[in-house]
Amino acid sequence: MRVSLFVSAVLLAALGAGCSFLGSNSSDTPAAPPSDVVQLLTDSVDVGTLVGDAYWIEEAGIEGDSLRLRVSHSGGCRTHTFALYSTGPVYFSDPPQADVFLAHDADGDLCEALIREDLAFDLTPLRNQANGEAMDLRLHDHDASAPVQLLRFQ
Repeated sequence: MRVSLFVSAVLLAALGAGCSFLGSNSSDTPAAPPSDVVQLLTDSVDVGTLVGDAYWIEEAGIEGDSLRLRVSHSGGCRTHTFALYSTGPVYFSDPPQADVFLAHDADGDLCEALIREDLAFDLTPLRNQANGEAMDLRLHDHDASAPVQLLRFQ
């Protein structure tokens, strides 16, 4: 009986440690300033090669010159990185529009916990390229097909 209780306790402790990545890693503290800057692409870059591993955009918004995103993805065993790319304001409409692509590198993570992350990207290079004018950002997800959201950047 004592052996089975001990084994059960060890298994529960191991299970709890393995599941420490479940849930959200965001908090109720104010969002930090963006640490990443949107990278402007040249016409010769194939955007389909940049988008990488799967993720889901849960929330998106513009705060000042920052794009704020809440994304979710599977994982939990390795460090995931995200990068934001744009082709720049190439749609000559009123206001101009720019395609924006979020790339995700899961570093080969095969774990299946649901991870939520809050991301922030500095959009100043886009503002500079549009001469400070307002523009619509056409935000694309991991498959780089049709945009999933249209956000006004003023």
